[in-house]
Amino acid sequence: MLAVMPSTDYNGLIGRIAFDDMGDLKEGAITLYDFKDGKKAVLDVVK
Repeated sequence: MLAVMPSTDYNGLIGRIAFDDMGDLKEGAITLYDFKDGKKAVLDVVK
């Protein structure tokens, strides 16, 4: 499975899905949320 991952390059619903030679996600992002008055709000997106 790991040998095939670097050849994966797919533009999907959540964005580009591609992996480096080590099997790590390229251009990965983490979204940080906060909750105010019971509603979810995006604080930041870290790329």
